[in-house]
Amino acid sequence: MMTWSLRTMDENQILTEFFLYLSSMPTGNAELVSFGGEAHDLQILRCRAMAHGVTLPRGFEWMAFPSAQKSPHLDLSRVLTNGLKMHQCHLAEFSAVINMPSKFVAASWSITSLASAGQWSIIEEC
Repeated sequence: MMTWSLRTMDENQILTEFFLYLSSMPTGNAELVSFGGEAHDLQILRCRAMAHGVTLPRGFEWMAFPSAQKSPHLDLSRVLTNGLKMHQCHLAEFSAVINMPSKFVAASWSITSLASAGQWSIIEEC
């Protein structure tokens, strides 16, 4: 598990490092795990990569068309809601149920504005 959110890295560097890490994984052995990533995160990764001219790593071309083919991506939100047929829960709710540490301090929609305002102490992990 890796986190690419260093304050010293800009968006281009974060994307580049993330894709470099993915490309370093042995083919067929890497799986991307997300919570709601199919509906949101993968789209953001693709759009921001295009904006910065960052190329998807070899073996991860499926990210360009995630629903068109079998992919090495496990979306826990999709699994927990039976393919999104049931009402989705929030990651913080799921984390509480399985007794996993999670952030309850700031709503997910507020993270960008908090980071832009330099209020890192509110969003840093414990």
